[in-house]
Amino acid sequence: MKILLEKAIAGLPRKLRTGYVLREVQQMTTAEAAACLGLSAANVKVTLHRAREWLKNELLKSAAGRELFP
Repeated sequence: MKILLEKAIAGLPRKLRTGYVLREVQQMTTAEAAACLGLSAANVKVTLHRAREWLKNELLKSAAGRELFP
């Protein structure tokens, strides 16, 4: 599962990946990520939401037909 997640994150479009990594991997606050990216806090939240949706869809496609948890 970890490998699938890493591949999915690597496949994120750059704008989504940057926001996702700052918030979820580096565990920055929304305000910190916004300052780092030069965006508003609202834009960071939207980016994070879109990244999560993209990842969810990609992981579901990758897992189709596989038994991930026996």
